Amino acid sequence: GFGSSAGILEYFLNLHLADKAWLLLPLGLGFGALYYFIFYTLITKLRLPTPGRLDEEVTALKADAETAKALVAALGGGENLIRINCCLTRLRVVVRDTGLVDRDRLLALGAAGVIGKGEALQVVVGTIADELTQLIKQNI
Repeated sequence: GFGSSAGILEYFLNLHLADKAWLLLPLGLGFGALYYFIFYTLITKLRLPTPGRLDEEVTALKADAETAKALVAALGGGENLIRINCCLTRLRVVVRDTGLVDRDRLLALGAAGVIGKGEALQVVVGTIADELTQLIKQNI
């Protein structure tokens, strides 16, 4: 049998224990080719949406006053914000009413995600989080 990874190291370490161990090499190449052609055919004929094949419009956030105002509006307005700070890539926000937060609008503005539990939310905006936090604090 094989170890947990069945890698090249195990193959050579246990080579002396096996009969016809060399057959694993053409067998592996054969299965690799078989997998390639089966999945290539399925993906191209059925037009399966694999990563990189979709025509998705990517919206990147900009660190400007207009974006900051739009983010505040999507978070329910300045009155809804209790506290805002940031880490490297996320805005960390505490809101009064989570029902006022428009998650779809935040994603449409270019946020990579919105994570939250209770009144505490994290809006993933990338490395411009610090600049956006300062702009939001200036505008509320």
